[in-house]
Amino acid sequence: MPQSVADWILKTQGLNKHIDPSLSTNPMIRSETVLLGARTQFQDEETLVKAGSTYPSMNDFTAIGLVQSATVQQNKNIQRLWEIASNRLFMIPGRCTVAANLTRTLFDGQSLMRAMYGLEELELGDAGFGSDSSSYIMNLASTFLDRPCDLLFLFFSPENQPLGGFFLEDAFVNQHQMTLSSSNTVVIENIGLLASRIVSLSVS
Repeated sequence: MPQSVADWILKTQGLNKHIDPSLSTNPMIRSETVLLGARTQFQDEETLVKAGSTYPSMNDFTAIGLVQSATVQQNKNIQRLWEIASNRLFMIPGRCTVAANLTRTLFDGQSLMRAMYGLEELELGDAGFGSDSSSYIMNLASTFLDRPCDLLFLFFSPENQPLGGFFLEDAFVNQHQMTLSSSNTVVIENIGLLASRIVSLSVS
C-alpha cells in the first residue's frame, strides 16, 4: 500500500534508505503471472457492453497464449504556453494516444492476428490465406481486421491471487511483421496496435 515519506523513514530506521520496506510482504509481479486475452467487439451481430456502464465479462475474452513480449505505450500531448512579459510556463494537457506491440512464436494453431479475434468465425476467402484452416491470418489488408478488438492484461500474485488489470479498447492492428532466420529455429510474428484508450479493471 502507498505510504507517506514519514512512514517510509520510520520503517527504514537503521536500514538502507533505498530499500523498500514493503518488499518483504509484497513481492514483485513477474512476467509469468500476467495473462493476456482478446475479444472482438461484435458477436452474433450484437455489440458487447462497452466499458463505462458495465465491465465486460472474463468469458468474453479468449486467452492469446505463448506471447514472448508485450509492450504498451501511452503518450499525452502537452501544449506549452508562455505569456509575453513573463517567463512562467503554462502547460495544457491534450489528447492521449495508446499503442501496443505483441511478439509471439508462430506455431500449429492460431496466428497472432487471428488470436486477436478470439473464437469468432472466419470466412476463409476474407482471410487472404489459401488454407483449409481458419486459424491463420497473414493478410493485413483483410477486411476481417477492419473491426476493433479489445486486448486484456490481467495481473496475478505469485500465489495466483488476482491483483488487477486493464484492457485496450477499440484496438486495431496497424502493423504486422514476420521474422525468419536461418540461425533461428522458430518463426516470430510481431503486430502493432493502436487503441482509443486504456480501461482499468478491478479484478476479484
